[in-house]
Amino acid sequence: MAGVLNRLSLAARLHILAFSLILVIAFSNLYLTMVLRQASDTARNADVTVSQIETVEQTRAAFDTLRYWQADLAVSLLMTSERNVESARERLTRHLTALAAFAPEAAAALETETAGFDQIASRAVEAYTADQRIMGNMLFAEARTHSLAVTGRLDRLETALAQREREARGVVLRDEVTADRVSTVVVLAAILFGVGLTTLTSRAILGPVRALVATVRRIGAGDMTPAPLTGTRGEFGELAGALHMLRDGLVEKARLEREAEHQRHMIGQAIETISDGFSLYDSRHCLVLCNSYYRSLYAGTAVTLTRGTPFHTILRAAVERGIIAPSDARAEAWIASRLRAGTARDMAGMTWSVESVPGQDASRDAPPGVPRELTGELTGELTGELPKGLPGESPAGVSGAASTNGTRGRDAAGLPAVRTASGRAHDAIECRFGERWVRINERETHDGGIVSVCSDITALKERQFALEHATQVKSMFLANMSHELRTPLNAIIGYSQLLREEAEDSGAAEGVADLRKIEMAGNHLLGLINSVLDLSKIEAGRMDVLIEPVNVAALIGDVQLMIAPMIARNGNRLEVMRDPDIGTIGTDAAKLRQSLLNLLSNAAKFTQDGLIQLVVERSGPDHLRFSVTDTGIGLTGEQIGRLFQAFSQADASTTRRYGGTGLGLAITRSLIRLLNGDVTVTSTLGAGSTFTIALPAHSWTCSLAAADEEG
Repeated sequence: MAGVLNRLSLAARLHILAFSLILVIAFSNLYLTMVLRQASDTARNADVTVSQIETVEQTRAAFDTLRYWQADLAVSLLMTSERNVESARERLTRHLTALAAFAPEAAAALETETAGFDQIASRAVEAYTADQRIMGNMLFAEARTHSLAVTGRLDRLETALAQREREARGVVLRDEVTADRVSTVVVLAAILFGVGLTTLTSRAILGPVRALVATVRRIGAGDMTPAPLTGTRGEFGELAGALHMLRDGLVEKARLEREAEHQRHMIGQAIETISDGFSLYDSRHCLVLCNSYYRSLYAGTAVTLTRGTPFHTILRAAVERGIIAPSDARAEAWIASRLRAGTARDMAGMTWSVESVPGQDASRDAPPGVPRELTGELTGELTGELPKGLPGESPAGVSGAASTNGTRGRDAAGLPAVRTASGRAHDAIECRFGERWVRINERETHDGGIVSVCSDITALKERQFALEHATQVKSMFLANMSHELRTPLNAIIGYSQLLREEAEDSGAAEGVADLRKIEMAGNHLLGLINSVLDLSKIEAGRMDVLIEPVNVAALIGDVQLMIAPMIARNGNRLEVMRDPDIGTIGTDAAKLRQSLLNLLSNAAKFTQDGLIQLVVERSGPDHLRFSVTDTGIGLTGEQIGRLFQAFSQADASTTRRYGGTGLGLAITRSLIRLLNGDVTVTSTLGAGSTFTIALPAHSWTCSLAAADEEG
């Protein structure tokens, strides 16, 4: 038997065991059900017999009641007794009807005898009523014969039914004893059969299972040499094959882990040897790894930079000990947002001030609208984006601010801005760690972590401060020399005009042309000096802005009158299109007029016998747009890139052909940005260009707020 089971699969063994037990249980249940059904039928018959006996007893009681009230009626002659007789007669009739259902012959005989008794008893009552007592006694004696017959028949019927009930109960008892014995035998047999079959099946299963468990334990302990079971079939064969695969997989996993550890070691060495500080934080902003340069930046924080250290803990310690100092509002906001995102509750009451940046004016350390202290009461969550620069302003030292040279993706120092994995460009942050200037570039990973690279830019900052200082010195020199430069020029222009008028009055026509050339050259030189001085004032931050409500229609009319001679010089036409209800704008009228004249003069200069359009419209409830479109020579993409640089034109050939200093567009963009707006350009080579000035309709609100904060 055991050999047969060993040749079967595990499923077949379990199926045989289960099927055998089910057969035994089913057979025993079937037999017990049959026996119990027979006993139930017999018990039901016994219950019916008991019910029939009760019917016989009720019939006897009804007849005795009738007999009693007939006798009482004969003696008392009362109406109550007569009614009781009628009631007893009706009950007797009902019980005889019920008796006829299972004993019709006996019921018929009883009905005849009771009817005879009732009839004779009624005649006896009538005799007593007629005061014929002897006749009444005789009739009652005759009725007694029927009464005895009824009683005898009921006794015999009741005896027969009682005998039948006793026999039925005996059968039930015998069936119960038999069923108990048979069920006991069947259960014992099933137990013995199940135990035997289970023992055989267990032996056939447990042997291979123990061998498999022993093999798994040895593999789990690291012993990969033993081979799993061989020669087994069915499920155990599949388990043996799975163990083969498991062992091979563990061997391969160990090999890959060794290679991964080697690669991690190489990556760690590579990160350690780079000249910049490197750190990696997980999605919870906890440290994963960093190199020694990064640790040196936070060496004085008394915080051990180990795996799992939260960044806000490191940063808070650096802030509290004065190790880190932000260079500008952007760096302040970055530090504040990191501390907010970490633990806002731990920052209660902590404040620190911004230190001056060497080589910069102290008033520029905190740009307008940025508080000079960070408080620990700030709340909120880190959004992952740093605040943008103030409208229309690119303060020096703010990393990532767009320069006026038209380049994109680079900060103020010329280094690339950071672009995150999600596609958002984050500006680099500049902070001072002791005597070192460090640029912090962060990049988000796909799982929400942060890679931070800290570059030492101390030498770059020193050169930047030197350049800024030189620029300020130059601008201050040019601004202070404005009187010395303009006075002799005004004298030359004035004397040339006087001499020209005298020459015209005296009729010396040959000298008038030369005097006109002298006057034109002086005016040209004066315009150049004015442009240079305007640019110097803007760079030095000494350009004054007068914000007031300006009637746009009137300003456009003035510009149209002033630019008309220059438009007509090259045979061009000027079209002005504006909304009838253009209204007013809060801005500096002189600077807006100068900017429009610069754009229109450029369009007139580079367009010959063409059309120049000035379109003024609202681009929303709070913004106005001034567009100057020409049909001139147009520009290439490369030329547009350097268009707004000072002292620069499209190319050298343009300068030779059309002249000019290349300051007009640079001054225009600077003036418009002072008014919290911007200038953009679109162009097609050979088809013309469109320059657009976008200004807020309420510039004075922003400018006054900025002026208050600067004051």
